[in-house]
Amino acid sequence: MRNHALRQTITGQWTFDTYSDSDKAMFEHFVLDLKNEDDSIKGRYCATADEGKKLDCSTTEYNIHGRIADGKITAEFYSFLGSKDNKGIAEIKLINTYHLEWKIIKSPRPPFHFPKHTLFDIKVTSRGCVYTVRKTDK
Repeated sequence: MRNHALRQTITGQWTFDTYSDSDKAMFEHFVLDLKNEDDSIKGRYCATADEGKKLDCSTTEYNIHGRIADGKITAEFYSFLGSKDNKGIAEIKLINTYHLEWKIIKSPRPPFHFPKHTLFDIKVTSRGCVYTVRKTDK
């Protein structure tokens, strides 16, 4: 059942922004774009940091590949700033019906600009449209 719920929920874009305390300007932006393929997922991320001065992103290349098992996804990924052979490992799972977690188990060697731990809160409207509100721990 947990695998089924994850397969039903995972496809789409998951986004968070963090803001500078001093001037309310966006400090970091992170988007996961995930696609379910049976018990596998593929995806990519786009991460900007330091008020947009640092970019780790691709809009065409998939850098996340993983398998769904035991109610979670274990995925290998690489930073677009380094070698494709320099892979990290992430765990992606539903905490409950409304929370998706991204957690780095093993980071690739720097440079990279993605968060190490993020919890996405899923909000569903009465019309079935899904909105995400997000927070992150670094």
